[in-house]
Amino acid sequence: MVAVIALGAVTWTGCGGGESASPADAAVARYRAYLKERAATLTEWTRKLETEIDAGELTRAQSRYASSRVSLGQLAPFLAMFPDLEASIDATAGEAPPDELGGFHRIEDALFAEYTTKGLPPVARRLLADVEEVGGKVGGAELEPAEIARAIDKVLVGLSALEVRGKAQPNAHIDMVDLSAKVEGAEAAFKAIEPMVAEDDPKLAKEIERAFRGAYQGVSNFGVPARDPDQSRPNAPGITFVLYVERTPAEYAEMNRRVKELQAPLREALGDLEG
Repeated sequence: MVAVIALGAVTWTGCGGGESASPADAAVARYRAYLKERAATLTEWTRKLETEIDAGELTRAQSRYASSRVSLGQLAPFLAMFPDLEASIDATAGEAPPDELGGFHRIEDALFAEYTTKGLPPVARRLLADVEEVGGKVGGAELEPAEIARAIDKVLVGLSALEVRGKAQPNAHIDMVDLSAKVEGAEAAFKAIEPMVAEDDPKLAKEIERAFRGAYQGVSNFGVPARDPDQSRPNAPGITFVLYVERTPAEYAEMNRRVKELQAPLREALGDLEG
């Protein structure tokens, strides 16, 4: 069994910084354009999820839920800068009391454990409002290099604690969809600060690039990353991943090793940016 998710291909759109923009400014502008694109896609899929929940369409709602997770994961470093909003959208059962759990994971519980859409319309409406707020924040948010680096680190720590251990999607079992999308989001965020890292320490920047390649190689053992140009299928680009329960602990341990190899040089870069 596989999880098949439709999404728009990840692309960089114009730098928005003009010809006089510095490489660092241009990189941040490209990242902001990427965030706008991903936020629009997340809003689109979340609205589709709400529509299917309102209609009581369980199977279609499950599919829309899974599709929404891609752009959400790609936005993870940006969302990490807004912890309250991030919690409202994506807190897991272990991060919120049962009577306060909302957002995606309340929906996950109902769709994949209780197999119902009953009681979810108000949850879906609140989730859509929160997701729309994310889009509103992209344009005016300060994207400081050190803060971006801290956000990347937070995302990677979360990967080791949740997705790699199968705790992010305990009912839907699409943890590897989340993990792949978050690696992509972390790389997109790193591209925004790479000019500053490379100026200070070119070898470190190259080491981080190699570590990202290693992380993608690990991800590819479970499916096809969205960034892969060969991942298209009829009608829409998509990604396909095995369900978490279909692989062994040893295989996930190897993936965790690759994530940690990425963490170390990024933390070194963060120290340089903060210093």
